[in-house]
Amino acid sequence: MTPRETFLHACTQITAQLDGFRLLQKGQVLKKDLSDKDTVCEIRFQGSRNNGAHNITMLVHLTLSSRQFKQWAQSQSLPNGDTSGIFYANQLGYLTPRKDWRHWQLAGASLPYSVHGIVADLQQYALPLCDLFTDKAAAVAYLRQHGSALNPWLDNKNLHTDLFYYTFCCGGSEAARDFLLHHIKACSYRKRYADLYAALASGQPDASSNSDFIGADELRFAYAQGIRFDF
Repeated sequence: MTPRETFLHACTQITAQLDGFRLLQKGQVLKKDLSDKDTVCEIRFQGSRNNGAHNITMLVHLTLSSRQFKQWAQSQSLPNGDTSGIFYANQLGYLTPRKDWRHWQLAGASLPYSVHGIVADLQQYALPLCDLFTDKAAAVAYLRQHGSALNPWLDNKNLHTDLFYYTFCCGGSEAARDFLLHHIKACSYRKRYADLYAALASGQPDASSNSDFIGADELRFAYAQGIRFDF
């Protein structure tokens, strides 16, 4: 088989072991409508432009999107400008205890082992996230309690901004506050949040010279919505 045929063959073998997904783009994209009739789970298989006869690699990505969230985002002027409806995206390797940008080797004898590994990781680490978001009330309750730590191998050091807006959309101000607090407490630059918050509270949103950082726009959004914090 050519490298392309090997890649698509791997997609087919993986898909055959996953239930409930629709096949798109010759099996390179799998979509599943969750039971809430709103949320969509999507798995994407990405090849490398450098794939050749003896080196055929695959990346696996997970995205979760919501029609309700998309409609809400389109009605807002969110700082990130994203109106795709996607509220969570990650590479499969980062969902696992390995926490790595995982390239799966498909060339030669590696193919069956990689297919087995991908299926196992999807079933153990990715699909449970899909299950989590089948019930929005339960999902919001989880996000309030755990923030971005959607499983034991994820943490709150990095802010998933779309999850913050999703939490606000589906759970309201208090839920969004609890979600953002998990990140503020876990990140290494809490003082920047405190400085920006003080500037916002004093009526001078541009007074802080350290206000350009990941999460600054989300704090400004939260403050504008009447969400208050204690620093």
